[in-house]
Amino acid sequence: MMFKKHSSRGLAVLVAGILAVAACSDDSDEDAQSAEGEASASTTTTEASAASPDADGTDVLAALAFSGGNVNLVVTAPDGDVVSDQFFDVGGDPSPSGALLAGDTVAPCGEGAEDPVEAYVYWPEGQAPSGEYTATVQVISGCDGGIDYTLDVNVLGEDAGTDSGTITGRFETSEPITFEVP
Repeated sequence: MMFKKHSSRGLAVLVAGILAVAACSDDSDEDAQSAEGEASASTTTTEASAASPDADGTDVLAALAFSGGNVNLVVTAPDGDVVSDQFFDVGGDPSPSGALLAGDTVAPCGEGAEDPVEAYVYWPEGQAPSGEYTATVQVISGCDGGIDYTLDVNVLGEDAGTDSGTITGRFETSEPITFEVP
């Protein structure tokens, strides 16, 4: 398994994530929201400018839209390759199974929280291994009221599953979407 290289951008995102998690463990909601907002503000990276993939140019596309928090979009390939921004850089080298990441996995709390943020895990056309996959959303930290999300999976240009809801607990994971690539 490859782990994320620690660049200055990666370190800033890591520190911001730690601050957000630490803020959520504080008993004071006001302090937590303030620290989380500071963490979100400090994570201005190239992730937000990464190009959004088009389903027509992919074998597999997992697209997550969410608001108000820090999440991981996690897709597990048939060979056990776990693809998430927790392990790989957005816009960086592909995972061992050939997956790429685009988008952002940190959405602001407070002002601007109603605007959804998008994150993607995808395999370019002709590169996805055959077999069974799973896709889930994992909360790292959230704003008051939880994180609203919609996860859509597309395989070879066809809808392969959708899940939406609100996740409220830290490190809580959505129901998996299981899908097959022929």
